[in-house]
Amino acid sequence: PLSSESLVYERIQTLMNRRDILPPTAIFGWNDTAAFRALWAVRDLKIAVPERVSVIGFDDSPSAMTSEPPLTSV
Repeated sequence: PLSSESLVYERIQTLMNRRDILPPTAIFGWNDTAAFRALWAVRDLKIAVPERVSVIGFDDSPSAMTSEPPLTSV
């Protein structure tokens, strides 16, 4: 079975491509792994981060500072 983090990429891409709603301006991941996957999904859609959408994680993992752009994490 797929973990919930592994579904994040697909779900974020689906959400950002919907035409019947305004896309979110911020995404909060329940942990940094989920936030990283959301960040990758948004960037693969060529959506500017953090100019158009902010991505925030929750773990404050050391790898948050090494991503491009750096992941905001609490």
